[in-house]
Amino acid sequence: PIAIDNLHKAQTLAQRSGDASLLLAVESSLGNAYALTGRDAEAERLLRSSIDRARTLREAETAAQALNNLGNLFALQGRFADAAGSYREAIAVANGAGNKRIAIRASTNLGRALTDAGRFGEAIALLSVLGEEIRAQAPSHEKAYGLIALGRLYTRLLASGIVPVAEMSRRAYTALNDALVVADAIQDARARSYALGYLGELYEQGARYDEALQFAQRAIFAAQQADAPEVLYRWQWQ
Repeated sequence: PIAIDNLHKAQTLAQRSGDASLLLAVESSLGNAYALTGRDAEAERLLRSSIDRARTLREAETAAQALNNLGNLFALQGRFADAAGSYREAIAVANGAGNKRIAIRASTNLGRALTDAGRFGEAIALLSVLGEEIRAQAPSHEKAYGLIALGRLYTRLLASGIVPVAEMSRRAYTALNDALVVADAIQDARARSYALGYLGELYEQGARYDEALQFAQRAIFAAQQADAPEVLYRWQWQ
């Protein structure tokens, strides 16, 4: 892939420059690229190396990002316990460095891993805290997508039986509506489309079909505004 080729070139340039921090950042990104393209063994080797060297260099934010990426690799492999461990480390390191953005991203991924592992009680407890942390952030693309992810996780947990369905639905609706407000504030049509579309899915699950159709139509219009065909087809199908 072009991205990996470019990162290999960047790696060579960073090695020539002698800038250890730059080389570390490039190799961490390369490890993530390997993970996304299915080169798992190379990804794990490079990400673990990046984590060790980032700690040696006291590059806490790079270490946190690499730990989050390693967790993503484990999650893709279905190794949810290992993924949860990496995400927890990423959260701790990111918070120690004062980087709330990485901490929130890793917390969202942790919630997903716990849900995938069937650890619903832990996931629900985590999401309650995570929701407060996301809402405390200034309006941004990251905040909009964080709230969308929160709403999607609550939707997945509807059938867990731990929290009454009505209450879990309310949490999902609230998160997605909050995401819609943020998307409107920053004029992000793509995020608006996702928020509207997933709200439509929630209404459909609640057998409120007229409202579900209205949200799907609004999601389609937003996807057209964003020139996002990969989103558009989803809502057209819905």
